[in-house]
Amino acid sequence: MLSKNQIKFIRSLHQKKFRVAHQLFIVEGEKNVIETIRSNHPIADLYFTNKFHQKYADLLDLRQLPYTIVSEEQLKLAGTLSSNDAALLIAPISPQKPRPLKPGEYVLVLDDIRDPGNLGTILRIADWYRINQIIASPTCVDVYNPKVISSCKGSYLRVHYVVHSLEDILQKASTTGFPILGTFPQGENIHQYTFPLKGGYIVLGNESQGIQNSLLPYFDQQLSIPRFGEAESLNVAMACAIVCDNLRRQLS
Repeated sequence: MLSKNQIKFIRSLHQKKFRVAHQLFIVEGEKNVIETIRSNHPIADLYFTNKFHQKYADLLDLRQLPYTIVSEEQLKLAGTLSSNDAALLIAPISPQKPRPLKPGEYVLVLDDIRDPGNLGTILRIADWYRINQIIASPTCVDVYNPKVISSCKGSYLRVHYVVHSLEDILQKASTTGFPILGTFPQGENIHQYTFPLKGGYIVLGNESQGIQNSLLPYFDQQLSIPRFGEAESLNVAMACAIVCDNLRRQLS
């Protein structure tokens, strides 16, 4: 059973200021919890129903994690998902540092992405297309936001995610010989662009404002996705998928 204080504490982790203060975040739902248990990510606390316990008894015995059996009502009360009838866990946050690029590696750079659903989807896209690192500006939505964790479907476990000053990152990147590419309304048609084999940085901008002007001097190439209809713009996560697909079609 969960006490009132435990529920209050878990609910506090819905907010970024408490996640930062405690360096903890929550993972909810059967699939996301199981994927986290099966990974090497540390787990601080684990809560699940009798039904979940019976279904995954062998795995839980193998990991020998401390756990508390709770009711579905308590899970829904403590978490953010009204549909969660299985499990919830609390895990420690592990701050990450940027990794140097390896030859042939591409990194996604996110400038002020504000929507949790967009960020979660971008993480899944990066995971799908084997983009192993994302560097995000400090103004991006928190990657440990419960909506991001839920929508990325476990991809946070496999994509190295870093929060860092983009000007600092791109300034250093400009001295390494790796190209810096960005998505813009006007730019070279991505269908006609040849991605360098050496690897590089791909920058995606804010949902409504695009890439900030202060970053423009760092770009080696501006790329655009050609429009054939009348839509005003593309969702940033959709644009990310198109860019990654064109990249992998060429380099795989």
